[in-house]
Parts: sequence; C-alpha cells; structure tokens
Amino acid sequence: PLPSDHATIVDSAWDSSSDDNQVLANAYSIPIKRCDLRTLNGVSWLNDEVINFYMNLIATRSVDVDSLPTVHVVSTFFYPKLRSSGYRGVRRWTRRVDVFAMDIM
Repeated sequence: PLPSDHATIVDSAWDSSSDDNQVLANAYSIPIKRCDLRTLNGVSWLNDEVINFYMNLIATRSVDVDSLPTVHVVSTFFYPKLRSSGYRGVRRWTRRVDVFAMDIM
C-alpha cells in the first residue's frame, strides 16, 4: 500500500472537481495534465502525451541502470510522419543517436 502522504497526492490527481488543465507532471518537455492522467482510468484510449511520457521514463531508466538494455524511443508521431512524409520527414529524428548501438528501439 501507498504511504498516506502519497495516497493523498494520488487522490488529488484523480479529483474530478479539480481543473482538467492543471499540469501534474512535466518532464522530457511533455506536460502531463489531469485530463491526460484520466485516460489511464477505465477503458479510455490512452493519449499520445501519456505514452510518450512513459516511453521516456523507460529510456531514462535504461541510462540510469547499467544492467538494463539500452533503449531509444521516438514520439508516437514518428510513424504517422513517416507514412505521410517518408524518410525525408523523419530523417533528423535520430541524427544524434546511433540506433544500431541500441538494444531496443
């Protein structure tokens, strides 16, 4: 179980009477608002911000913990951009990363 102070924070995040546009977390240049977090409840569709935030958490953890495989993530917008614009539209997305040196892409 969560410690009571953590449970209070979680309960506050799920509070339906609070502002949906309040930013609850901000990392990787991705602000997570209360309305984004609510997509994790029930059978709602996840939104791109939640998925991108979580993928960046995984990639960061792979850097911080040596025993984990190396991971490179791209935005959920990568594939639609690749489909609509081809290689030309996404060629700069990995220019600073050797994707062939990664264990997981």
